[in-house]
Amino acid sequence: MNDKKCPNCNAILSLKDGLYECDYCSSKFNEEELNNNLKNILNIDDSFDYNAYDIPTNIIPFNKSIDDFIYIINSNTFGKFFIPKVFKKIKKENVKKVYVPFYLFDIRGEGDTILKCTDINAKAKEDDKHIYVKKYKTTINSKCDFIKLPICANSEFDMDILNGIEPFNKDNSISFNKDTFSNELLIEKDIDVKKSLCLVSSKVKYIINDLVMKKSEHKISVIDSNNTKFDLINCYLVYYPIYYYEIDYNNSKYYYSMNGDDGKNDFDIPISNSKMIIFTISFMIFIFVIVFLLLLNL
Repeated sequence: MNDKKCPNCNAILSLKDGLYECDYCSSKFNEEELNNNLKNILNIDDSFDYNAYDIPTNIIPFNKSIDDFIYIINSNTFGKFFIPKVFKKIKKENVKKVYVPFYLFDIRGEGDTILKCTDINAKAKEDDKHIYVKKYKTTINSKCDFIKLPICANSEFDMDILNGIEPFNKDNSISFNKDTFSNELLIEKDIDVKKSLCLVSSKVKYIINDLVMKKSEHKISVIDSNNTKFDLINCYLVYYPIYYYEIDYNNSKYYYSMNGDDGKNDFDIPISNSKMIIFTISFMIFIFVIVFLLLLNL
């Protein structure tokens, strides 16, 4: 589920008595204050029209069939002894074929990352073999452009289904026309663009911090980040084509999933513990019998 995040520390907020409270830094916000925080991050005013970005613009059609999906599943499970039987018995009628709504944001982001640094300088001179360690804090400003940064527009959709089948190619999309596609295939959008932009701000902050850490030559850790702002260049509401098959096994959910456009797929398949135990015991018995027979012949 997509939760509201604290503007101060980025922790998840909980709703208590009409206020959003942060259990980490003890901050409290009402809905208006959260919206004002988003306005500050976006550099927008009250005239900004969120609804203009809340209309579906494109859809990527299915280019792969359910039979293609089942064929790939069978190819990945055939001959694999340790896979539980339930993962091999695929029922075609249980395959889900859906269009999932995503916001794609083109953004120019900027932010300050506060770092805790450790600079180690080892001198190799004969008269000075000490290692000097310098610890300090610094702030680095970074800028980055984000193209088609995706945010799922349905809070109930399990994001584990998307593992391994992204990215989707928006160049293969066509203009959205609701009358052209079956409503049964379209997953309902329950997150508006305003909530998605709040999630984007958290992603932008995380990515900027990560970029700063990767570029540094010293041992560093992120203490905090602030002044994160971004300019919204464009936003598209696009439907992605996805096949998935859900399996309940040992009180856990597993998924077969496939990109309905280009066929990228991902299979979350566990090993059967019972089969592994049977194989191990059988193998040990076999080794014992071979050794026993060899000893008899000595």
